[in-house]
Amino acid sequence: MYFIIYERSVIFMSRKIIFFDADGTIINKTFISSQTVASVNQLKMNGHIPVLATGRARKSIQQIVDSLALKYLICSSGDHIIINDQVIFQNYLSYNELQEIVCYFDLFGLRYTLECADFNYIQKGTEDLHLKRMIFLNRGEIDIENLKESFQQNYRFIKDLKSLKVQKIHWYEDPIMYYENPSPLDYQNIFDYFHNKYQVVPIMGNPLSIHGEISKKGVSKKSGMEKVLEYFHADIIDTYAIGDDYNDLEMLQYAKHTIAMGQAPREVKEVCEFITDDIYHEGFTKAMNHYQLINGD
Repeated sequence: MYFIIYERSVIFMSRKIIFFDADGTIINKTFISSQTVASVNQLKMNGHIPVLATGRARKSIQQIVDSLALKYLICSSGDHIIINDQVIFQNYLSYNELQEIVCYFDLFGLRYTLECADFNYIQKGTEDLHLKRMIFLNRGEIDIENLKESFQQNYRFIKDLKSLKVQKIHWYEDPIMYYENPSPLDYQNIFDYFHNKYQVVPIMGNPLSIHGEISKKGVSKKSGMEKVLEYFHADIIDTYAIGDDYNDLEMLQYAKHTIAMGQAPREVKEVCEFITDDIYHEGFTKAMNHYQLINGD
């Protein structure tokens, strides 16, 4: 093995950069398996660069960052990029953009979260609905009191839109958010109304939840990858990407080697060169073994 020393880092010529999604790829609800932890550690020991590429805001991924000791993060689907604790890119919806989207959602009574780097912001009076949804989706997986404590630490009420630096808006169609009534809007309604101006993506990874995200057009996990590659002076030929949902599509279409989790929808699997096992059967570890990025048993 030989290497080149760049201004920012030592880049090993045999090292690869692995971009991986969070929910449904390395984390099952709130659980990260010991095999996944070991696999990420071995990637690092083998000289590779593991990069978390998640739709979640930075505030919502502390457990993942701590469990895996991650230094390279693409958050909010490309709107917030952090390398070695330094922010190298941030992107926000303007006040006019934010007002346009929020007013449309409020007109129909759609529930949503404004995702910022500091906190997630919700409509006043909806906290019980958000908590009820979280408890339903994580039932049996996490202590309810711990869930409530986490909610209090990570969520705040929307008071003044002008004061918020919103990177992405997450909307919810789950009936539980509407007292078991249908959502007033669905993905198709939102896509038809906004897709010419904004990035509108459905999130389908959890069969118990229907939701999606809207952000600035042209910003995605793919654009986040481009900035990470530029930072490391790396080539696309040295990249791997693994994910399980629609907000991973551009990332998977861009990387050299692409992997779909076993539970991914058909449209995601169709763009990938390899389909691994699902989240429940160590799909991430099996994919890393398949490409010999780690040493299998």
